[in-house]
Formats: sequence, structure tokens, C-alpha cells
Amino acid sequence: MSYNHNMKDEFPNLPESSERVEAKRGQELRELLREKILDYLDPVLRKFFDTKEIGKDFEKLSEAHEDAMQLSAKTGEFFRSLIPDGITKPEIEGTPNIGSFNEIMMLEHIEAFKLLKDEVRKLSRKEYREQKKETLKDSIHGREKLAVEGEIKSSERSNGVVEQVVTNALAQDGNQNLIYEKVSNALDRARNTNHAKSSLVIQDTETGTTLDLNALLPAGYKYIPRSMDRALFQDDVESITGISYKQKEVADLKDYKMGESDPEGFAERPFYRTVNYGDLRKTGGILSLLHEVAHSWQTKYYHTAERGRTRFKEVYEMVLYFISKLDLSKDNELYEDPEKIWDKLEKSGIKCLDKEGAETPVNEEGVINIPNIYYNLVKNMEMRDLSDKRIPEQERARLQFLLTESKSRVRFYPIKSEILQKVMDTYVAEERDAWAHAIRTVRFLRQKGLDLEPELKKLEDFIGVIDPYVKNAKVRAGICIGLTPTFETPKI
Repeated sequence: MSYNHNMKDEFPNLPESSERVEAKRGQELRELLREKILDYLDPVLRKFFDTKEIGKDFEKLSEAHEDAMQLSAKTGEFFRSLIPDGITKPEIEGTPNIGSFNEIMMLEHIEAFKLLKDEVRKLSRKEYREQKKETLKDSIHGREKLAVEGEIKSSERSNGVVEQVVTNALAQDGNQNLIYEKVSNALDRARNTNHAKSSLVIQDTETGTTLDLNALLPAGYKYIPRSMDRALFQDDVESITGISYKQKEVADLKDYKMGESDPEGFAERPFYRTVNYGDLRKTGGILSLLHEVAHSWQTKYYHTAERGRTRFKEVYEMVLYFISKLDLSKDNELYEDPEKIWDKLEKSGIKCLDKEGAETPVNEEGVINIPNIYYNLVKNMEMRDLSDKRIPEQERARLQFLLTESKSRVRFYPIKSEILQKVMDTYVAEERDAWAHAIRTVRFLRQKGLDLEPELKKLEDFIGVIDPYVKNAKVRAGICIGLTPTFETPKI
């Protein structure tokens, strides 16, 4: 027997012995005969089949779903509880997120319930097996843990609005976790608008431990992929630069693919109560998402306080408004004499060190460099893909010329202001708090058996993700600081 085994290992193409072939055939026939007999006796065995097989299948799905819901609720409450521990203490009570709506988790509950419906009990054993396979195909607890890009489903309402939806299962770097993303989009080309939202779930493919990421948001907030939020983004650009888009770009779900158009697009938008995200698959993506979720909780706690990012934006935009008028021609109706502009700013406690403007930011402690309107214009044009063939060639040439000209006119006005410095310091503290809260949430879930960032193993790994965002925090807000204040990386 040992000799035959060794020969088979050494010569895999060697024919099997007739005895082994007959034994294998006999086993297959016995299994087939067993299933045939059980199917034939199905009416008699239905009672046992109901209580054992259906009950066992539903219990497994139900327990997995309940575990996920409990872990998600605990994590959401943990996130909310972090805000009072920050550098900046809240003045009001934050709003808890009760009953987070996640379409993926809601569907999961419905799919699990299907296995106990009366119609299922009436099925034969064979029909039940087929129904079970079909049901589990779309279940995050029952399906194979493989990355799959879903197909977009579209339907048109009577008013012409096209409802689009797609569900993807995406592998995170390292392949330990799957990220489930369901994106819904209402596309209204007649009004040139679209409204998108996302449901997000992350799951460990080995243990099955699952977290509803929507449960971490405060009540009233939602996720939107950054590239599906174009119209809202352009509204912001218009408010900052004063440049009006003749034609708003609407986002069609057919053009969406996570990470391709805006991988770094993580942002919290207080006015719209949304959290934008970029590429969640890459290492640090989920950590960046948690950072923005922390900002959403800060908004809930601080929305009546004149502090932090909200106050910073108000003061900064006031300064930016006056600085932007320096580039207007005299025939512009908004033109104002530069001396009057500087006089107004000085009366507001803002002193400019170089009223002609510098080509590069001034690297001096306590100096805040305010860019002129061309800086923001350049930034926003650089976000556009000028190689996109859908943009007419003449338009691309015009934009390229405008980009080159605008770059040559960029100036920075170095100012000193105790008022702006004070609100900026609070803004810096909120940024540091948000990263600390994100890291503490990662630690909290690691203790619960779910590692949201399995590739971030050491302190240096976390710093590698956080530092680029910290150093660019002022740039992303539209401001350049001469000497950037030091951010202490929170302890892991």
C-alpha cells in the first residue's frame, strides 16, 4: 500500500488501480443514492428538516448579524464619548447616532429573514438548497469572501430622475479585510444635479467580524464618495474664489470607481452634513475616514461655539475676501483702493508685512501667508484632468493657457494677527484631536478582534499616514503658514 502511494506521488499521471477506481465510484453512488432517498422521503422528514437545517442556517446568519450590530453600536458610542476628552472641551452635548441607516446591513437582515419565511418551509430539500445558495450569494455573512465589483442598476422615475445603485466588495491592502460599499445616486440631468450617498461596511475575511461604518457617524450625517460630490464642491469653490462655473458638472455613477478620480478626497462638510471619502482600500484610507468622522462629531459638539474650524473659516474668509480684491482691475465694480483695503484690515487687527506680495510664503515664526485669488484658481484647475478627451480640445488649450498665466500671478501676503492666530491654534488642536480619536478607535476595535488597518503595525506606520495630512492641513484650508506649528502624533 505504501509502495503504490509513493509511486502515485512520483508519477501523478499513473492510472489508478481498478480497486481504487471502483471504491471511489461506489462512494459517489452511495452519496447520490442517499440524497435521492432523502429527497424521496422529504414529506416525512419535513418536520425534522425544518427544525434542524433551516433553524441552523438562520441561527448562524442571525447571530453574525446581531454581533455586527452590537459591535457597531458600541463603536459609535465609543467615538461619541471621545470628544469630551479632546484638547478643546465641548460646550454642548453631542447628539448620539440612534438607529444608523445602512442599506447593506438592512438588506442583510432581510436576506437572513428569508430563510424563515413560510414559503421556504414549503420547499423540498433540493429546492431549499438552491434557495439557500441564492440567498447567501448576496449576504456579507454567507457569501464567499472575494472582492467583486458590482454592476450598476438604473431605473428612471416619472419625473426623469435616474436612480442608480451599485454594490462593491473591495479588498483592503493586505487582503485581510473586505470593504463593502453601496453607492446610490439620483441623477437629474434636466436640473444638472445629482445627489449621492453611501453605505459602508468593513469585514475581516477570516473571522467574519463585521463593522457598520455608518454607525460611527452622528445623526443626520452621511457618506459620499468624493468624486460623486462634484456640484457641492464647485459651490465651495465659487464661494471662496468668486469664480462662477457656467456649467455645473454632475456625477454619473457610471463614471465612478473608488480611488481613481480622487484617492485623497477625505473631507467633512459641516454645512451639508456629509463625510467625503477617497480610496478606502489603500493603507491609511480607513484611518483617514475615521479622522473626518471625528470632525463630524466635533461639529455636533461645537456648532454653537465660535471656535475651531468654523470660526477659523469665518475669520480667514473675511481676510481672503479683502486680499482677493487687490487683483481686481479698476473697471471692475468690486474694485477698491488698496490703501483702503489695508486700512480696513489693520482696524480689524491684521497687519501685513509686505503689501506688494511675495512669490513664495514667508518662512517666519508667527507669520500667516494669505494667498491671492490666483493661488486658489491654480489649485482648482490642477484638480481637473486636462488629458480627459471628453473636454473639447479648444477648451483644454484655453484651460492650459489660463493655468500657466495664473501660476505666474500667484502671490502671498504675509500677515500677523492675534485674532487669526488664536482661532488657528484652536483649529490646529481640533485637527490633532481628530487624529487622536481616529487612532484610539482603531485600538478599541483591535481589542474587539477587528483590525481596521492591518498594515499599520508600528508607530512609524501611523506617522507615515498622518504627517502628509498634518503638513497640508493649512494648504487644504486654502492657507499657507510660514512655520507650521508642530503637531504631536497621538500615542498608538
